[in-house]
Amino acid sequence: MIRADLHIHTTISDGSDTIEEVVERCRQKNLTHIAITNHDDMDGYEQICTCCKKAGIKTVKAIEMTTIDTPSNCKAHLLGYGIKDETPIRKLTDKMLARRHQNGLKQIEVLRAEGYAINVEELQESVYKIIYKQNIMQYLVKKGYADKVYGAFYQKYFSKGGICSFRSKDIELIDAVHAIKEGGGYAVLAHPGQQENYELIEKFYPIGLDGAELHHYSNDQVARQKIVQACEGKEMFFTGGSDYHGMNSRIPIEVGDYVATRQAVEIIFGEN
Repeated sequence: MIRADLHIHTTISDGSDTIEEVVERCRQKNLTHIAITNHDDMDGYEQICTCCKKAGIKTVKAIEMTTIDTPSNCKAHLLGYGIKDETPIRKLTDKMLARRHQNGLKQIEVLRAEGYAINVEELQESVYKIIYKQNIMQYLVKKGYADKVYGAFYQKYFSKGGICSFRSKDIELIDAVHAIKEGGGYAVLAHPGQQENYELIEKFYPIGLDGAELHHYSNDQVARQKIVQACEGKEMFFTGGSDYHGMNSRIPIEVGDYVATRQAVEIIFGEN
């Protein structure tokens, strides 16, 4: 039996669980295939492989890229699977991560001006490399300023209209698709229902988009119907995943709650 969760995050980006913790959770949930898709970062892949081998789970090098299609002003997250050459992707993501880190530092300064005592050095001790807003929120929860990561504090300051709702410039979607294809991977549009960007499937299929994430908590029945319709008549496959972030998940969710289709696993893992 195949059980594949192809959308998982760790502390390398904005998840709360380490690679070891995530893989162990996957083993306990009887997953056979996983892809750890940290935001704009592929660090830790050797460790992922080692942990998965011990757990008897198959994995591939993967990533979730934060992008925008500027002509249509549509935001999109792009999943890349089976990456063989990181170079073309890192040319984009290294700059993106640097921008995101500076953005996080600016958000901290805004909050400090509001009277919140945030020690940047102390905060960074619990951060892998880049300061995400989730890292800031975890720190604020620890210090007693907030009750939870996605609670009232987050809604006030980080949600749309909040004084910390500004963000760094995203990668152009067309560049991200080209980079994943150049790196020998498969390009998949993540959770179209979350960002309501179904039209990007038609637009980017001729450019190299290989699939769409069908099984995801943000895709309700209407969204799934729209995704299937947008992919109809095209040589595309459907993936699925929990989008697990541990304690940083927007809703209570566990690895394996949403899984990919057998076709996606056969294509991505080369198990025809």
